[in-house]
Amino acid sequence: MNMKKIFLMSALALLVYGCQEDEGTSIQPTPGEEVKFGGRLDDNALTRTIYGDETNSGFPIYWVNGDQVLVASPDCGQYGGVGSATYAISVAGDKQNYATSMDKTGEIGVRWGDNVTGTFNSIFPVVANSDGTIQNRFDVNCNSARVMVTTQQNNVWSMADNKVSPDMHACIMYAQTTGVNAGEDVNLAYKPLSTAVRFTVNGPKSGDGEVTIQYIRLYAPEGTILSGQFDVDFSDMSSGMPKVTAVEGNDNNYASMNATGSTGAFLTLAAGESTEVQLFFLLENQVEMNDQWYIDVALDDGHLFRKYITANAGGNMTLKPGQIHKLPGLPNLSESEAWDPSNWMTNIQRNVYLSEISIPGSWNSLNSDFQGSNPSLTAQYNAGVRAFHLDTRWISTFGYAPDDWYPTRHLTGDLGIANGGATHDMGSIFGETQNTMEEGACPTFAEALGEIADCVQPDEYLFVYCTFAQGSYLPDDLDWREAIATACNDLGDVIIDARTLNANTVVGDVLGHVIVVVSTMYHNTEVSSKAFYADLRNEIDHTEFNDNLYFTRPLFFDNDQNDLSGIQLYATYAQITRAQDSSWDDGDGSRGYEPTLDERQEKCGNLLDWSQTNYNKGISTGKFEHNSWIFMGLGGYTEDNDEGYAAVSNRLVSWLDTRLTAMEEAEAYYPVGIVFMNRVLNSTHPTSMTVDTERTMKDIMLLNGRYRKAYDPDRSPATGKPITEGGSTVRSAAPGYSSGMTDNRTNAIVW
Repeated sequence: MNMKKIFLMSALALLVYGCQEDEGTSIQPTPGEEVKFGGRLDDNALTRTIYGDETNSGFPIYWVNGDQVLVASPDCGQYGGVGSATYAISVAGDKQNYATSMDKTGEIGVRWGDNVTGTFNSIFPVVANSDGTIQNRFDVNCNSARVMVTTQQNNVWSMADNKVSPDMHACIMYAQTTGVNAGEDVNLAYKPLSTAVRFTVNGPKSGDGEVTIQYIRLYAPEGTILSGQFDVDFSDMSSGMPKVTAVEGNDNNYASMNATGSTGAFLTLAAGESTEVQLFFLLENQVEMNDQWYIDVALDDGHLFRKYITANAGGNMTLKPGQIHKLPGLPNLSESEAWDPSNWMTNIQRNVYLSEISIPGSWNSLNSDFQGSNPSLTAQYNAGVRAFHLDTRWISTFGYAPDDWYPTRHLTGDLGIANGGATHDMGSIFGETQNTMEEGACPTFAEALGEIADCVQPDEYLFVYCTFAQGSYLPDDLDWREAIATACNDLGDVIIDARTLNANTVVGDVLGHVIVVVSTMYHNTEVSSKAFYADLRNEIDHTEFNDNLYFTRPLFFDNDQNDLSGIQLYATYAQITRAQDSSWDDGDGSRGYEPTLDERQEKCGNLLDWSQTNYNKGISTGKFEHNSWIFMGLGGYTEDNDEGYAAVSNRLVSWLDTRLTAMEEAEAYYPVGIVFMNRVLNSTHPTSMTVDTERTMKDIMLLNGRYRKAYDPDRSPATGKPITEGGSTVRSAAPGYSSGMTDNRTNAIVW
């Protein structure tokens, strides 16, 4: 491993006062006088402090005007003075490794008390909350500081020369000066506490196009913490630097970065291009890397490159706190490699609201009429589907029921899936069928939900929408929603409790889980359940359909329409469609109003127009509605048409393609929400179906990477947790990180 030892000393220049004592004059302060912080530049080149191009002496670091540090003195605080304060660094040039001045940012700075001598501890950087309060702070004893190491490091890409500048938020430095006599200036020398790795990312080989990198992430084995909150204890300097301890419950085994240019575009490398990147992290102790460490590089087209770390024979695999480690360059990235849609969700930024995500879904996921013969949930999942629709119906059988003396048609007690298989009419009421599924003709709901739950991976989430099939038997003594609630509970934690979700929920909050939404109808009895409920029935009201741009429905808990979640569905229709040339003038049938394809397309367009306006508003203002989940119903069938399922897809999915193409041409993106479609697998298309649904699904998946306009920079892309609670006072845009380390040119890691 190319490893560099750090001897980083940041000298802070003497604070200039209105009048100054002659050199050698004794200063006798009174208690309450503010401490003077200053220093002098060490002439040793190895002690220079910020980031320029690499030299034989290492990477020089320079202060950036406006950088801030926390300073604390346990002695001043204990003996009646002021123990801690924040100071801003001023410099006169862009390559200055000492402070021209160091000025308090508040009304008072650190002040002497009755102490004869003092110890002074300091941390860089300062991280502030949106209300101006400091997040990184010392404890009341001024001996320990709690610091945040950002999981998302927002590096800066210079498009002119392809250089990438690290995010100095994650570059933690410290200083401690002991035994300072009261009244003397305090010289603070800063050294790095963060560990760093540097490596080269190589674009495609010649003639292989270009790649756009959405993020780069370093993973350690579980139990090895790289980012999150840490306590830095200055009272324990036995190792030569403060003792670092991760804060349990706010720790992560990865560090992640992205790099964007001045326009917000992600780092893009053409054939033959390369750039060096860097990641910071904190270590509690030195650790030995092994083959469980790996680096992920995610492209915005869905590719995910993963390289595990292995060592040359005798190679040094030790990572030490406060040191920088140079790794070999990564292999060439190439977008021409096969794109695997089965893991596309791993590339979604974790700090995005759920309302911003676009998800391909299958309508009537287990119905052979809608999805082709022998539809498979797993096959759909492997093709990229992450939203499933389960249309339910009770199962019945003919035989001896308990306590019966003769065979009858009776319910089995299992809720099944209306999948186009054999049914039985339990008895018509006013000419309407009351169907059940024949036993053995369909899976149970619990089996179907279990198959979906088995698919979900730790770095993704799934969505299940449940309805009760039209024309189905509805017994008085059984509640189909209770059966869904029981199935959700039986699957344990993989089904997320809807009460833990709200309008501010982000992707990182739901990873590894399935969200279940039940379209409630018929009864309004309360049901204790993990699921959301919405009164979004297949039977639609003619007047409501015509008088509104689209449907709006609140999501509520426990089938209680007064127990609101604060989230609502903005929805379009997805079931029976009236033929365009139908002579049926009013369109009202036994199952509600049946719109035409023209009407359905109009409603879908209204919904996407709302999305475009809402999320584009967020580009300039940073504010947009994120409490509405888009439900885009592009499935269903047309009556009086033998190819009714294909007709819906040919019209509505093709229409969506035109909207996605327009986004690409304008380079202006907005979410399309959860999109339910027929025949999501091309292999199941009828000959009359002309649209390429799998291509449309891929475009929906890729939209998540292309849409990057409303990301919250203060949330981690890896966890969705707040990083700074609303912004940082650190304005350090330094082009790198210096340790003053000398590369020993030992390649310890190979790919």
